[in-house]
Amino acid sequence: MSDDLQSAASLARILSEMKSVLELDGDAAEFGVFQGRTARRMGALLARGRATKTLHLFDSFHGNPAPDLAGGDKGAWDCGGWYAAKREDVERALCPLRNFIIHEGLFCTRHRFQSPLCFAHIDCDLYQSTQDAIGIAGPNLVSGGKLVFHDYTARDWPGVRMAVDELLLPEHWDLQVFDETEQCVARKKG
Repeated sequence: MSDDLQSAASLARILSEMKSVLELDGDAAEFGVFQGRTARRMGALLARGRATKTLHLFDSFHGNPAPDLAGGDKGAWDCGGWYAAKREDVERALCPLRNFIIHEGLFCTRHRFQSPLCFAHIDCDLYQSTQDAIGIAGPNLVSGGKLVFHDYTARDWPGVRMAVDELLLPEHWDLQVFDETEQCVARKKG
């Protein structure tokens, strides 16, 4: 599958999974916003819904931190500064939307975030960043809510799968893997 087709299919899965849980209580979140393209589509979907929901956007705006070689990020290139985007550019991209809050900083500094979530898209690339995002989103996710992980089966980002498999135990989560888009969808049981 070409990168463009994979990106379109990946975005379609994100929006479809998000739409499937919008009737649940809680807001939505994205971890790893980059330039805000996916966030813009997620925010537009929320704005079309009847419920008032907020889109929480988590990003450092300095790109990925250096990879955690001990945590499974072997093989990933040095990410320090890669995928950096300016907060102002993201705000401009989201400008027609009013239902978003940007949480700037490394995910590990955001553990005090407490707001019920029905959905989160996690695109962190690295083991520790994925662990930190799960540590924030998981406890705040309502029963039946979903997490969608980007790069779950990507060879260049083995830390994503490692973090998901370590933290999302089958007794608490239903996992579904989509190899064609390199995504994993986790539904919280309960």
